[in-house]
Amino acid sequence: MRIVREEVVEEVKRLWLAVPLFSVGILLHILQAISIMFVGHLGTLPLSVGVSYCTGHILWSIKWSRTVPYAWHTHAEIHACCFNDMIPSLFAYGILRCILKFLQTQKIVFPMVLTSGIAAVLHVLFCWLLVFKSGLANRGAALANSISYWVNAILISLYVRFSSACKHSWTGFSKMALHNLLDFLKLGAPSAAMHW
Repeated sequence: MRIVREEVVEEVKRLWLAVPLFSVGILLHILQAISIMFVGHLGTLPLSVGVSYCTGHILWSIKWSRTVPYAWHTHAEIHACCFNDMIPSLFAYGILRCILKFLQTQKIVFPMVLTSGIAAVLHVLFCWLLVFKSGLANRGAALANSISYWVNAILISLYVRFSSACKHSWTGFSKMALHNLLDFLKLGAPSAAMHW
């Protein structure tokens, strides 16, 4: 079977898009690993809280929230800490994922890698400050995750707002976004209830 030059060029184009997207996924999920590494130096209970937080964030973000309460039910301290501390990061993560999908549909991937890389590097500093220096321990790790996700979301939002690449695709917020909102809620509410 002979490989045609056009096929090679097409595959290289796909890799040009796939490798940065893969990198963004790794950079987003490495935040939890960094947090676990910092919390792991505090002892076994803080480490178990950190692992529960991170698995909860991952499971919640991929819609397996039904399994999360069963996994955490055995330790009341872990359960209370994880749910309360992960809520701010979920809002940031949700906003961030929407913006990343918006850019991905336009094949604008390198700004996503840049902002995710900046957030990952800053996350090490945030963890060091909030876990060790502030005395917040595992709550500091959760707070560091939240701050890092918000930093990433703000940076990528600023790119969308001020970049010439998004000038024609992002025209700002509009009342049109609320068009057929009730129909959307009729579909979305039962779907969300099934995952709860």
